[in-house]
Amino acid sequence: MRRIETALKHDGGLITGIFLWVDPSEEITPEEHYRIIMRLTAKEEVLEQPATEAAALALTETIGQEFEGINGVEIVDYQLVSEADFSLADMRTMLRWDYDYLSYRAGTPDDTAPAAT
Repeated sequence: MRRIETALKHDGGLITGIFLWVDPSEEITPEEHYRIIMRLTAKEEVLEQPATEAAALALTETIGQEFEGINGVEIVDYQLVSEADFSLADMRTMLRWDYDYLSYRAGTPDDTAPAAT
């Protein structure tokens, strides 16, 4: 988690949200594992600029690889996607991971994706 926190402190402003689909959704035994699909969202303008897109992709890779190292977790897939390609249906089936406290310590975030309710 420290490596994820460090990466998010450095480039977390490029990402507007981290969304997780977790199966099963209930608590499991230590012998079982959770299957996770992760989507990191970014504004289109971030993905249109080669330098910021590269940084956002590197952050996605870092977070995905760190999640793969968590005992009891199987990462099925992780991707960086544009907010324009992340649907309301996606928001309804995925949980938003609240990492904002890492990226926006100085004040209220203006550029985060809305949380599902």
